[in-house]
Amino acid sequence: MNSATRNEFAFAIPLLICLLWLFSPGLIDSEVPAFRDGFHFYYPQLEWLDQRLQHGELFPSWNANEGLGVSTDGQPSVGLYYPPRVLFLIPGLSLPQRYSLYIVVHLGLAALGMRYASRSMRFSRAASWLAAISFTLSCPVIFQHSNLIYLCSAAWIGFALGAMARLMRFERPQWLASCCVFSTACSLMLLSGDLQTAVNAIAILSLAIVTRSLRAWPFPKVNQAQQRREIERFLQRCLWMLLTLVLIASATAIQWIPARQWAGHTGRLSQVQLPSASHPQVQAILAEASEHSSGSSLMIYDFSLSPWHLLTTLWPTLGGNFQPENSRWWDALPSEGRMWIPSLYFGCLPALLVLSTLFPACWRRCQSLMGRFKRWPQLSGGSRSPGMAKPTARVDQPSNTSVPRPRGADPHAQQNKFAFPQNSTGQRAVNKASRWLIGLLLFSLLASIGNYSPIWLLRQLLTGVGWDALAAALPKDHYGTVYWLLTEIIPGYPSFRYPAKWSIWFIAAASLLAAYQYNQTSTLRVSSPAAQAGRSLFFVLSALACVVAVLAWWTSFAGYGSAVDRWLASRAADPWLGPPVSNAVAQAVALACAVPVCVLLLVKRTDKILVITLVEMTLVANMWITFIEVPGAPQTLPSDAFVWANGAAANAMQDAGGTQANKGNSSGVAARQQATYQMQFLLGKLGQLSGVRSLHATQSLDPQAVRHIKSWLRRTDDMTTAQSELDSVLRYLGVTHRLVREQFEEQPAAFTWHAIAAPAALCELAATDFEAGNARSSPAAYQWVDSGTLDVSIEAGQGWSRLTVRQFNDGGWAAQGLVEGASRAIPLPIEQGQLFITIDLPVNSQAIRIRRTR
Repeated sequence: MNSATRNEFAFAIPLLICLLWLFSPGLIDSEVPAFRDGFHFYYPQLEWLDQRLQHGELFPSWNANEGLGVSTDGQPSVGLYYPPRVLFLIPGLSLPQRYSLYIVVHLGLAALGMRYASRSMRFSRAASWLAAISFTLSCPVIFQHSNLIYLCSAAWIGFALGAMARLMRFERPQWLASCCVFSTACSLMLLSGDLQTAVNAIAILSLAIVTRSLRAWPFPKVNQAQQRREIERFLQRCLWMLLTLVLIASATAIQWIPARQWAGHTGRLSQVQLPSASHPQVQAILAEASEHSSGSSLMIYDFSLSPWHLLTTLWPTLGGNFQPENSRWWDALPSEGRMWIPSLYFGCLPALLVLSTLFPACWRRCQSLMGRFKRWPQLSGGSRSPGMAKPTARVDQPSNTSVPRPRGADPHAQQNKFAFPQNSTGQRAVNKASRWLIGLLLFSLLASIGNYSPIWLLRQLLTGVGWDALAAALPKDHYGTVYWLLTEIIPGYPSFRYPAKWSIWFIAAASLLAAYQYNQTSTLRVSSPAAQAGRSLFFVLSALACVVAVLAWWTSFAGYGSAVDRWLASRAADPWLGPPVSNAVAQAVALACAVPVCVLLLVKRTDKILVITLVEMTLVANMWITFIEVPGAPQTLPSDAFVWANGAAANAMQDAGGTQANKGNSSGVAARQQATYQMQFLLGKLGQLSGVRSLHATQSLDPQAVRHIKSWLRRTDDMTTAQSELDSVLRYLGVTHRLVREQFEEQPAAFTWHAIAAPAALCELAATDFEAGNARSSPAAYQWVDSGTLDVSIEAGQGWSRLTVRQFNDGGWAAQGLVEGASRAIPLPIEQGQLFITIDLPVNSQAIRIRRTR
C-alpha cells in the first residue's frame, strides 16, 4: 500500500467510524428514525416492500392497502428501480438494521462525491476531505435521514459537481467520461425518487455553460480565429449537454414513463378530468372540485428558507431544534414558513474559511468595477487619467517556481495519477473554480429563500407602520425571486414545491469553498489578514450570542419560564410536537453559542482543522438524529380493517397526549410519546405494520380525485361519533373504522375507533331485478394473487350483472372472465370514467381476473 492510499484511508476510516456511531441505535439495537417522515412515511413503505419481497415480488406494481389503491411503479418516491435498493436484500439483518445501513452507505457516497468534486477542481487531498466531512455531516445532508429520497439524491451531488468542473475545463480526453459521470449521477437522483434535484443539476450545468460562453466571447471582436474557437467550444458543450440528456432519459425510462402516466391523474402535469361516482355526495364533491381544479394550485413556495436561517451557518441550534423536546422558538416569528431543515450549519471552521473567501472576493470585485470605470477613457480611445493606478501585476506563480507540497499530499505526487500539479496552470484552474463556486453559492442561496423577496420585505415594512392597504396592493411575495424565475423558464418546474431544496446546493458550494480556502492556505503558505479579521469578528459575534444565551437561560430559571411558555404556546404550537419549551429553548441557544466558541479556543494550528471539524460535526450532528423502538401494531382493530383518521385535527396541546404533556420526561420517553401520538393519527401510514388498509397513503403522488375526497373529509370530520353525512361517504368508499376523540375537562383526550355500519366491500357484485323493480348487491370473494393481480370468485346462478372493485381506476387495468361452458377466459371491458374499477359481467360468469397492464 503506497502513501497516497494510506492517506486516503487515514481520512476515510475516521469518517466511517463517526457515521457508524451516529447510526448505531439502528445498526445495533434495530431502532428506526423517530422524526416524522422517517417514522410514518418511509419505514412503513419499506415494511410493505419487505413484505412483498418475502412473497417473491421485487418490483410490486400496485399497493391496494393505501388510499383507494396506488401505483407503486408510478411513484418515484418508492424507488423501485434504484440500484442501491439491493442493500435491502442483505440476509441476516432486520429491516431497521438494513434501513440504517442504507442511510450510512449514502452518507458515505456523499463524502466520496465531494472528494471527487474537490479533486476535479484540483484541490489537495486534505482540502478534499475537509469538503467531504463538512458536507456529509452538515445539517442539510444528515438531517435528510428522516427524508430518505432526498438523502439519496444528496449522495450524488458531489459527483455531478465534479463532472461539471471537468467540463468547464473541457479537457478533451475527459469530456466523454465527465458526460457519463454526470448522466449517471442525475439518473440515480431520479431513480431514487428525487426528480427536482436532478432537474436542478441540469439547470446549474446549463447556466454554467451559458455564462462560461458569454464570458469567453471576444468582445469587442478583435480576433476572428479566437471567436471561431469559442464558437466551437460552445457547440461542443451543447453537444455534451444533449448527449447527457439522452443518456439520462434512456437510463431512467423504466421509471419516468409509468410515473408520467400516473402523474396525469394527479394534476401535476395538467388539469385532470375527474371521474364520476354513483354516490350522490361523492359525485357532488368531484363535480365541485372539477370546476375549481387547476394544475397550478400547488403552494410551491411554502417550503422556503427564511433569511434568518443564515445565522445558523455560524450557530447550529440558534433557532432551536425539534427533538426530543421542541425548542423551535423561530416558529413564533411572524414570517417563519414551514420547516425544511432546522439549521444550515456545516462546521465552525469551514464557515470561517468561507467568510474569509467571500468578503475579500467581494472587495476585489468592487475594486475591479471601480478600476474599469476609471479606465473608461483608455478603453474608449482616450488617455489614462493622471491619478489612475497602474494595472496590478499577476499573482500567479511562474511555472518554474518551487511550490510547497500541500498538506496531506503524496510526497511522490508527480508519479501519482490522482495528484494534480500545482503549477501556474493548475493554480489558475483553482481560482476559476473558486469564482464558479461563489456564483453557485449565491445562486442557490437566492433560490432557496423562495418566497422571501424584496416585495416581501417591503410588505412587512408597510404593515409594520400601519399601511395595510398599500401592502395589500403589492404583487405576490414570490414575484421577482430566483425560484419564480425558474418556474417561468423551465417547463414543468411549477410542479415542484420545495424552494428550500436548493439549500443542499448551497451547502455543497460552501463546503467546496472552505476546501478551496484551506487548499490556498496550505499550498501557498500565506497568512491571510482577511482570515484573521474574520476569525476575530466571528469570535466577537459568538461572545455576543453567548450573552443572549445566558439571558435566555436566566429567563427560564428566574421565574419567567411559565410566561415565556404561555407566549410560545400562543404563537408557535406545533400540532404534532406541541409548543416550544422555554427550558429547551435556553439549552438550544446556549449550545448554539458554546459550540463555535469552544472550537475557536481549541484551534491552535491549521493542520488540526480536519480533526477538529470531524469531531465537532459528529457531536453536533448527533443532536439532529433521534431513534426509537419499532412501533408496535395496533391491537384494537381487525386485520381486514379500512381506517380513516383526520390528521388535520391533530393538536398536541388540546389532546395533552403529545410530547409536552410532561416537561420532565427524559428524551427517550418524549420520543416515544411523539411516536404514540403519530401512531394514533397516522395509522393510515403506519398501518402497513399490521396489514390494516387506510385511506391515507405513504406515496408522493395522490390522484386528484382521491385528494379532493380526502380534503372534503378533513373539512367535514370533527372527530365526533354523530356524523351521518361523513359516515355515508366513508361507507361508500369501503372504510370500516374512523378515529374519534373524547375530550374531558382537565384530562387527556381519549381516542377510540368508531365502526362504520355496513361498509361496502372491496369487491361487490350488483344486479337489477327489473321484474321486482329493485336492486341488490353482495360482497364477492376475492384473493390477491400478487400485488397487481386480483382474482374474484362469483357464485353461479345468481344473475349478477356488475362487479365493482374499490380500487382507483387509472386506466391501467385489464380484465378476463371465465364463463360457464367456455373453454377459456374472455376479455372483459372495464368501464372508463369511473372512480372505481367497474365491469359489466356476462351471463353465468364464474371467475374474473383483474391485472395491471402498466
